[in-house]
Amino acid sequence: MSRRQGVPAGMSGGLGRVLFGPWPIYPKAIAALVVYGMLIRAIVRALSQGVDGKPWVELLLPNLVTVAVVAVVAWGGAKLLSRLVAGGGRGRYVVVILLECLLITISLVLMVRRVLPDGHSPVQPGVLPVAVLSLVIVVVTVAFANGVAGFALERFRREEELVRAERTMQLAAEENVRSETARYLHGEVQTALLRASLRLVPLAQQADDPTDQETLRTAIAEIDAVRSEGVRVIGRRLAPPLSSTGLIVAMSELAASYDGVMTIDIDFDAAAAERFRIVADDDSVALALYRITEQALQNALKHGHAKQARIGVELADRAAVQLTIAADGTAPGPGTSPGNGTAIINAWLDDVGGQWSLTPSDDGGSRFHATVGSKN
Repeated sequence: MSRRQGVPAGMSGGLGRVLFGPWPIYPKAIAALVVYGMLIRAIVRALSQGVDGKPWVELLLPNLVTVAVVAVVAWGGAKLLSRLVAGGGRGRYVVVILLECLLITISLVLMVRRVLPDGHSPVQPGVLPVAVLSLVIVVVTVAFANGVAGFALERFRREEELVRAERTMQLAAEENVRSETARYLHGEVQTALLRASLRLVPLAQQADDPTDQETLRTAIAEIDAVRSEGVRVIGRRLAPPLSSTGLIVAMSELAASYDGVMTIDIDFDAAAAERFRIVADDDSVALALYRITEQALQNALKHGHAKQARIGVELADRAAVQLTIAADGTAPGPGTSPGNGTAIINAWLDDVGGQWSLTPSDDGGSRFHATVGSKN
């Protein structure tokens, strides 16, 4: 079994690699497990030593205060010390863990001996062996809390990366199929239709019956119309030629395809218009904007029954593009479940970076907003 940085590869040495990573420092995880361990120990000690007639509030309050103080020290110390392990190896990580444990133990002993010595505290005052034992327990607790948190989050991160990589591959495969289909339509289908049209021309000229001539001429006109416009439009919808038309023209053609069904207005601000006036062949942000707009319009029509929509594209900076689509129709409900369209939007934003939201607009209908191209 192969090994990966920070992830145990087998049983041998696996526990040590989990406990002593090196992982990033997770202050919340450390503080949470410290609080849990101290609370359990305080309760067990109180129950085992008896209450001596004291009210429970008076008995437990000092321990709760001690737990709170030590937890704050654990969280703050981890936040401060985490800066020392940025980019460091296992040696620096172990040193930081030990320093964190010393801070926790010192704060615990000070609270018990100097502030709230009640006889039922997690560490008995004035007993060096108990303090040393507490340090060992704290070391195990902190290493376990941070190690398990790091191991779990690393596994989740790797799984997310795999899912995103699969989505990116699926998008690339889908775009390849679209491009191949568009090229086939442009080359083979248009050529076949042209040959059919040319073969019908002499037949129309040679036909004796005027009715037959008119029928053939009508067929020729229909074939030419499909060849010159129908196939062209379908091909450009399948694989918009962004590098030759630019994003604005491609968006306009996309909006025109909804004529008679939904009225769509498009507004590029000056910076966005300049940015997407000419698009490079490998401009993934421009293609993502087109595909996300395509899906958002389909969702507005299918689920919101929209009759009007307005597309706004703004370039706030050179890193991210703001895409807004306001549509009338039915407003999205709070329990709207994601579908295939939203999955495609998520896949594109995973690829180029960004996030999106769909909310009811103030005047009814829906408002789709996406930040596209924020990946560093």
